[in-house]
Amino acid sequence: MASLLSLDLSMNHLSGEISQSFANLTFLNHLNLSYNQLWGRIPVSTQLQSFDAFSYIGNAQLCGAPLIKNCTADDESLSKDAIEENEGFEMPWFYISSMGLGFIVGF
Repeated sequence: MASLLSLDLSMNHLSGEISQSFANLTFLNHLNLSYNQLWGRIPVSTQLQSFDAFSYIGNAQLCGAPLIKNCTADDESLSKDAIEENEGFEMPWFYISSMGLGFIVGF
């Protein structure tokens, strides 16, 4: 999966933090995680910061580069209310990553 070139998971009702393993996708040329319910700090890597803010738009609780919103201790952890609100949409990143890889390899 480290040689993945393109990943578009936009508008999939995903919630949670972006996995640190995304920082290992060094060949990624296109990333679109927009309009989900992602939260927390965007993992620090040269690759993930190289995409523009439009790759992450629509995720109001995301913070860190390349977004203008800086991370604070409050941004990095959701309150209990916010977690309960998003519970119906949770899907583990492992499954999402596997679906994306399967979709790309299938073509």
